[in-house]
Amino acid sequence: MGRRAYLAIICATVALALPAFALSASLDDVAPKIRKDALCMASALRKIPIIDQVKLSVYQDGRTVLPYVSFRAAPDRHGYRYIVVYAAYMACPMKHHLGTCCSSKDRNYCFNANLPGMYASNEPGPSDWGTPEIEKRWTAECGVDAGAVFN
Repeated sequence: MGRRAYLAIICATVALALPAFALSASLDDVAPKIRKDALCMASALRKIPIIDQVKLSVYQDGRTVLPYVSFRAAPDRHGYRYIVVYAAYMACPMKHHLGTCCSSKDRNYCFNANLPGMYASNEPGPSDWGTPEIEKRWTAECGVDAGAVFN
């Protein structure tokens, strides 16, 4: 077998290994401070009786592994329970693949959620799923910068 054949085998092996690594990212791959904040957020959610299905996981933004926290919110006035997802985003000027980033005075990251619904300023608007109260709790207990917007 020639040198080119060995090189081709090595390149193919590396190419196969890289996607496997990308799919196997875990919370251990997240920077320690962001991981600590996400763990605190999940812990705070588990203390709220009406909230369930709390999940802490990760996603990849380019080469960076970032956490997200999701939960099933309290029922709205129609009994519907929405799954809210707060994902960590790097602070501006670094752009997120969805075109979003955050500006945080204290950190180089924040947690954001996109809530469903559009409304005019003179309308009562859709449910906020209790996110303002949850964000206040996270600020008090975890010191995180979190916010939700309607999209």
